Amino acid sequence: MTAERTGTTVTLLGTSGGPVPVRGRAMTAQTVEVDGAAYLVDCGAGALQRLIEAGVPIATLRALLVTHLHADHVADYFATIAAGKPFAAGGGFPQPLQVVGPPGMRDLHEGVLGAFACALETQYRASGLGPGLRELVEVRELAAPADGAEPFEVYADAHVRVTAALADHPPIAPCFAFRFDTDGGSIVFSGDGVPSPGVLALAAGADLLVHEAMHAQAMLDHGAPERFVAMLRRSHTDVTQVGAVARECGARRLVLSHLIPLLPGSSDPPAFDAEAWLAPVRADYDGPVVLGSDLMRIRLRR
Repeated sequence: MTAERTGTTVTLLGTSGGPVPVRGRAMTAQTVEVDGAAYLVDCGAGALQRLIEAGVPIATLRALLVTHLHADHVADYFATIAAGKPFAAGGGFPQPLQVVGPPGMRDLHEGVLGAFACALETQYRASGLGPGLRELVEVRELAAPADGAEPFEVYADAHVRVTAALADHPPIAPCFAFRFDTDGGSIVFSGDGVPSPGVLALAAGADLLVHEAMHAQAMLDHGAPERFVAMLRRSHTDVTQVGAVARECGARRLVLSHLIPLLPGSSDPPAFDAEAWLAPVRADYDGPVVLGSDLMRIRLRR
């Protein structure tokens, strides 16, 4: 194991929010690496390509945790699990990938395998290398807890303990936020949603909070219909709200990701400079905050 792969590191693989492709940003995905073991949170379109570009070996993936089943969080699901086939020496999953997601995750898994039946038969099975995808992936669905504000354990191994709480992302329910506790520090991924008691409880005292953000005013300034922006604000956290969330939960560092500056139908939205995003956050939060970008690596040190 190289020195770069020791300790705890977060890599933002995709930082765009929403199902419309955006120039320069893949859809939502991020990894946590702990002493050579890797954990993927969401797998939006472009996630696998970004994983390779980030230099994360497929063989180090232990688990995929899915916040919810919107397309920008799961569009690369087949590509991600298919990478577990050992086409090259040292490649593939050395043990079954643990997929943990909301209700409906098994249906998505079975549907994807059915949709790609031709590829599975003529490419993956015909290769004769390693077991089939059904043996390489184990899917587990999370039940929505009675008390959504109370964090509960969803995964654990020698490197990490992962807990979850409900995010408030109407009309999708349940939607989960995830917290990783490691020897190197704690990381929370907010999932999608408006500020909620569950995310606040989960993120209490976190060393790093990766929180989604939309910029409603910038969208309005660039001509987005008010009705469209109002709809998004009912299910996402605006930049004017993120700082208060980070301050209230006591997060030590904040990264903005799952960025929503999109205009309807646009794959090349106006470029918003970082300060336009960060200034509203700094009004309520005095800790370190950065605007996320694809392949940004954040190393945790205590």
